[in-house]
Amino acid sequence: MCGIAGFVDFAGRLGEPDVRSMVASLRHRGPDDEDVLVIDGLATRVGLGHARLSILDLTVAGRQPMCRGPLSIVFNGEIYNYREIRKELIARGHAFQTESDTEVILHSFSEWGIRCLDRFIGMFAFVLCDARSEQVYFVRDRVGVKPLYVYQHQDCWLFGSELKALRANQAFDAQVSQSGLRSFFENGYVADDGCIYENCNKVDAGTYWVLSLKTRRCERVLWWDYARLHEAPKLALEFEDAADALEALLKSACDYRMVADVPVGVFLSGGYDSTAVVSLLQSAASSRIKTFTIGFTEGNDEAPHARATARLLGTDHHELYCSPADALQTISQLPEVYDEPFADSSAIPTLLVSRLARNSVKVALSADGGDELFCGYDSYPTTARRIARMSLIPPGLRGVASRSLKVAEHLLPKSRHALRHQILGLGESLVPNNALMAQRLHERSKKVPRSMLDQLLPGDRESRIPSQQRWPRGMDPVEAAMGLDYQTYLKDDILTKVDRATMSVGLEGREPLLDHRVAEFAARLPFDFKYDGYTTKRILKHIVHRHVPKEMMTRPKAGFSLPIMKWLRGELSELLSETCSPDQLRNSNILDPHVAESWIKSFKDGRFHYSPLIWRIFIYQLWAVRWSKPLP
Repeated sequence: MCGIAGFVDFAGRLGEPDVRSMVASLRHRGPDDEDVLVIDGLATRVGLGHARLSILDLTVAGRQPMCRGPLSIVFNGEIYNYREIRKELIARGHAFQTESDTEVILHSFSEWGIRCLDRFIGMFAFVLCDARSEQVYFVRDRVGVKPLYVYQHQDCWLFGSELKALRANQAFDAQVSQSGLRSFFENGYVADDGCIYENCNKVDAGTYWVLSLKTRRCERVLWWDYARLHEAPKLALEFEDAADALEALLKSACDYRMVADVPVGVFLSGGYDSTAVVSLLQSAASSRIKTFTIGFTEGNDEAPHARATARLLGTDHHELYCSPADALQTISQLPEVYDEPFADSSAIPTLLVSRLARNSVKVALSADGGDELFCGYDSYPTTARRIARMSLIPPGLRGVASRSLKVAEHLLPKSRHALRHQILGLGESLVPNNALMAQRLHERSKKVPRSMLDQLLPGDRESRIPSQQRWPRGMDPVEAAMGLDYQTYLKDDILTKVDRATMSVGLEGREPLLDHRVAEFAARLPFDFKYDGYTTKRILKHIVHRHVPKEMMTRPKAGFSLPIMKWLRGELSELLSETCSPDQLRNSNILDPHVAESWIKSFKDGRFHYSPLIWRIFIYQLWAVRWSKPLP
C-alpha cells in the first residue's frame, strides 16, 4: 500500500526533482520509504515515484519503483493471491529476488501480458512502463478500491494516487472543470471518471489505459465489467446450499485480506456487513481479532451494538466516543484529506476510526459493498414499489408519456423545484426496458433538482444524459438499481471516503466483500435470495445468524449519522457565514453569490427544503479556500 506518482513528458522538460516533489506530497500514504526513477532512452522521458507503506516484504528488496528487465512499475495496493501466482511462475522458470507482490506483477506481465490482470485477486492501481514496446500502462482494479488520477495537457501527462501529487508538479494547471463542479453538486462527489480539474480524469474501475510513447495515442480498455456478470445464468442451488457456498467464499475473501507482515484489525459497526467479516475471522482465529468502533454523543450511536457483538465473538475491542467538538475540528481538516470536493459527512467518523485503529494496527478491514451486492439499502424496496406501478404502463406508450411529462415540467413555475424534479425524473425514466427504467428512476431520486443547479451554477447549462447502461433482458429491475450503485456510489463515494481517510494516517484499508469472486457469485444468485419482498440482504443475514443470535441483530438499518444540519445552524453557523460570505462567494467566481446567499439565509430560518445542498456549498467553499484556482 502506498502512494504513486509520476509523469510522461514528451517535451523533456521534467526530471527527477519534479517527481520527487510529487512523491513528497503523498508521504501520508507511504511514510516508511520513498524513491523515484526517471527513464530516458525511450521516445520520451518517463518519471515514476513511490511513497511506501510497508505491509509485505518489509525489507529494502520490496522498494519501488521496481524494475525487472524492460519493465518498471509503481504499484499501490495488494495482490492477495500473489503466493499462488508466484509458485506457478517459478514452475514456469521465473526466478524471484523478493517476497513482494510487486515483483509478482512484473513477472506475471512478462509471462502473460496485460491479461495477467485476470489472475489477480486484489485491489490495485499501478503504472507500468514497458521499454521494449515503448508503452505505458495505467491500470485500476475491478471495483475501483484504489484511486488513480491522470492529467493530460499538451506535451505532458501526470499521474498520481491523489490530486495533491498532480498539483505539486509545475506542469499542472489547476483550472476548475465545470462538468466536475456540476457532478459534485449533483451527487456530493465527482462521479465516474471525471475530476474537479480540467484535462484530468480518473482511470475508471476495471479499466486500463495503454499509452504509446511513439505515437502518443492512448487506448482505454474495460477489462472487467460488473454489468456483464449478470449475463450468466442463475445458479440452480437451494437457499441453504447457496448460503453454505457464499459463507465459504466470504471466509476465503476475509482470510486473503489477513495476509500481512504487520498487525491487522477490523472496523466493526455492529451492522450485518462488519459483523459478517468479524464473525467469520474470529471463528477460525487462534487469537483475538482487534476491532475498532466510533461512538457518538450526538446523532446515531451504534457503539453499544458493536460492543455487544465484540463481547459475544470474543474480539479485542477498542472504541472511541466522538464529541461534537471532535467532529467539528475534523470538518476543518476535510479539504486537506479530500483534495477534491467531497460531501459525505460520514467521512468524519471514518477519519476518526482510522486514527483510532492506526494506534494499534497498520491494516484494517472494512466491510463495504454488502448493501450493493445483497440488496441492503432501504431505497431498494421503495424502487421496487415504484417500478411495479410504472410497469403497468405498456412499453409502447411509455415514449408518449415520457414526452408529455417533460413538456409538463417546463410549464411549471421555476420555484417549484421539488415537483419539477419529480416530473422530470419520471419523464426521463419511462423507457421500455424495466431494468433501465429502474436505474434511471433510482439515479434521479438521489440527485439535486436540475433547476436548482442551473440557478447555482450560472456558467453551466450542459444537458445531462441519463444512464444508458445496458443490462440483460429479464433482469430484476431492483438488481439493476443495485448495479448502478455498485458502479457509481460505491466506487466514487464510499471507496473514496475509506481510501483517503485510512491513507491520511498511513493505514491500509482492505475490503473483503469487494473480492471479485463474491461479486461474480452474488450476480448469479436468484434475486429472491437477496430480497424476497420482506427481508433485505436476506442471504447475508442468514449467514450472520449462524454466528450471532438474530435477536441481537434485529433493529433498523443505521450507519454513521451526525447532526450536520443542526450544527450548520448552531456550532458551525459562524464558520458557514464566514466561508460563504458574499465576498468569498464572489471571489470564487463559481457559484451565483445571490442564489447561494439567499438559500443559506432560508436554511438558517428553517425554510429551505434541500438542506443537504447547503452542506455541499459549505464543503465546496472550504475546499476552494484551500485548493481552487478561480475560473476566468
